[in-house]
Amino acid sequence: MTEGKYSTATLCRCCGEASFFEVTNFGSHPLCFDFSSDRGKRGQTQSYFLGLGQCRSCGVIQLSRPVRSEDLVPRFSWIKNKEPEQHLSDLAQQIAETYGPVLSRVLLVSEFDEKFGAALERKVPVKLVRLELGETSGTHSGQATVQRLVTSYNHQEWPGLIGQFDLIVCCRMLEHAHETRKFIASLKNFLSPTGRLLMEIPESTKSLLQADVAMIWEEHTNYFTHHSIDRFARLNNLAVEKKWVYEYPQEDAVAVLLGAVTTKTDNQSDAAIALDECRSYVSAIGQAKGAIRGFLEKCRTKRGEIVLFGAGHRAVMFINLFGLEDLISNVIDDDARKQGFSMPGTNIPITSSKHLASSSVGTCLFAIGIESEQKVLLTLTAKHQNRIEYYSISPDSSLAIPTGQMS
Repeated sequence: MTEGKYSTATLCRCCGEASFFEVTNFGSHPLCFDFSSDRGKRGQTQSYFLGLGQCRSCGVIQLSRPVRSEDLVPRFSWIKNKEPEQHLSDLAQQIAETYGPVLSRVLLVSEFDEKFGAALERKVPVKLVRLELGETSGTHSGQATVQRLVTSYNHQEWPGLIGQFDLIVCCRMLEHAHETRKFIASLKNFLSPTGRLLMEIPESTKSLLQADVAMIWEEHTNYFTHHSIDRFARLNNLAVEKKWVYEYPQEDAVAVLLGAVTTKTDNQSDAAIALDECRSYVSAIGQAKGAIRGFLEKCRTKRGEIVLFGAGHRAVMFINLFGLEDLISNVIDDDARKQGFSMPGTNIPITSSKHLASSSVGTCLFAIGIESEQKVLLTLTAKHQNRIEYYSISPDSSLAIPTGQMS
């Protein structure tokens, strides 16, 4: 990891200002879905450059060189992104109360908006329209594909949709947008004169403060906080009318209701933002890397084999960004479709939970949702008594890996 090497300002994809600075270079890394069955060749996986920086105008933390959207289509159709949805019913209630009976035509941008749309439809008599982007023509309809199609959308082919909608719903998409400014501009074409954009995204403050290395992901090009979303909106001629934050373990969600304006609003200072937020995060990751490695080395010496439970993108980032391949023998995942593969960028095999029965296993690290950890813990401790010690790679977990000395 190299910090401070790249300092030339470049155009920010989020606000268009020449004020984006790369803060760190993490080097080359595999795509998190690039599982391989050829362990000897490390799966012949494609690597990409992982750099992170921040814009001094809008404040949005971003990948400095996003992976091409075409390269973010998994080889396996069963790989799907799971997004938090528990709050969408509450958000629909908030929108119904905000609009009341005046809400008539609503545009859903992608499949990730459908649960919200269904909840809204139960509360208000609205007409829902799904934006047809051709995702079903043989391609994977993940966020990388959708954001690219929205950005390049030929609005002339659909004149009946232009300027027609009271509300455009866009969940879990803005953080994936490569040309973020163009993405917003494309969506605004569908708004009626009094229409609003509803954007729902991850809120990264908690992950930044806790130095959660698994926050970083090649599919997320943008990392918003509830502060930077305000500045981003203003610099894209949008006014934040309402904002809702929904707390989750690990990473919160934020929804913003945005109205289009003809000029940039002046409710926030235009003073340049320091890059401290990104730099502090990068520095804390560097400190955590040494502390976690030291702890795991002691675990292996004292208890034996270390395994990691869960073969999702959080596990991939944890292993590769912290350089822990030599300390982890197996990754446990009971999804049979993943078994037999190795973790992207490594020779670590993915096996079933039956491997935990081996007497050589002494430490298990959870790389699953925090909300599932206690249930899994109870199941595994019942099977394996107290032979195995359990920790979590999530800093917000009660089982979080301690960075002090082992007792």
